Amino acid sequence: MKISKIVTHQRPHLDEIVAVWILRKFGAEAFNLDGAKWEEAACNEIKGGWEAHPSILFVGCMYSPFDEHGTGAASSAELVAEEVMSLSDKVTLGMFLTKVGDLDRNLAQVKDSLPAVIAALYAVGKTHEDIYFWLKSFFCKIYLDEKRVRAEIDSAVEALGLSERHLVVAEKFIRFKRAERAWHTMSFGDCAKFMANPAWEKVGRDALAAKQVRFTEAVAIVNDSKSQWFSSVIGNLKIVAVESDNDQISPASRFCGNDICVIRNEQGNVQILTNVKRGIRLFKAAAYLRSAEREARGKNIRISFNHLMSEGTIPECPEWHVHEGIDGAQVYNGTRSYEAVEPTALGLQDIVDIIIRSLTPRGVKPVDSLSKDNSLAGAFEKVGK
Repeated sequence: MKISKIVTHQRPHLDEIVAVWILRKFGAEAFNLDGAKWEEAACNEIKGGWEAHPSILFVGCMYSPFDEHGTGAASSAELVAEEVMSLSDKVTLGMFLTKVGDLDRNLAQVKDSLPAVIAALYAVGKTHEDIYFWLKSFFCKIYLDEKRVRAEIDSAVEALGLSERHLVVAEKFIRFKRAERAWHTMSFGDCAKFMANPAWEKVGRDALAAKQVRFTEAVAIVNDSKSQWFSSVIGNLKIVAVESDNDQISPASRFCGNDICVIRNEQGNVQILTNVKRGIRLFKAAAYLRSAEREARGKNIRISFNHLMSEGTIPECPEWHVHEGIDGAQVYNGTRSYEAVEPTALGLQDIVDIIIRSLTPRGVKPVDSLSKDNSLAGAFEKVGK
């Protein structure tokens, strides 16, 4: 069947962009992609599962065959590569795909990484196709350079009669001799050095400069916002509540010494982000938030506390998504990648109070905690026993 379009979530990351490049370069014929457009979609609004749309290729979303979420795969790019690339091409791009997967899962902490530049480009109004057009020359150069490296390694192995256990040493020596390994860190500075293209570099530098301006503005916004200390099961924590559309509020909050940041944008959607170094867990807070959300919307059917703590999104309360990973505990009421989520019915201070209450040890009175006459106190009584 002819594929009419490729669909990713909104503001696709480096992983999905690489996956689309692999599809277009290596899988266009296999999937009959001629003329297929690439679209972003609010996947929570698509009716039915991916199976209900056979003419659409979902990448990095909808739990499709090319979606790594819930599969244990490192990235959607690796899933696509496994399907459409030859063994030799997979070996050629093996290191690159590993780096992409590590960055996507936040296993590699890189200052001004390529994913950070991509986010900065979205913030200044670039579209996914704009970013793809900018990046595909970088991907192609990596592919061609890695083919040359593999060819040199194979020649050295054959000429010197090296065994399998010497391959790693041979590869390290050849890469060092060529001194063309800068992109391996995936920092933008090293990627720009590898590209050696001033026009290509300027696009990224301009985006990073604009990001720094927004960060400076975000620090001022955070410092002007209400913050408070409270006693928690892991020690004293500082929480701040901010109303802003600035995409640098979270890093600015950490810079200002906050452990938990609650951000509400102009549409009313809320994100709750934590400082990963403090080891904060928000599953209990998520259960209370979901219970309060359902009560605010008149949904009074009792749900088990364990189910309310579930990671991801639950159908009984689609307004809140829970994620806990190497990048810290996060609870979302919509994100920049999933914007079509109905804003929460809870007030910003109510959300702060719920978080404080959920993290406060029993027998310790939390600062500005919910009182019995608070309309949300019932949410705790229903799920806290």
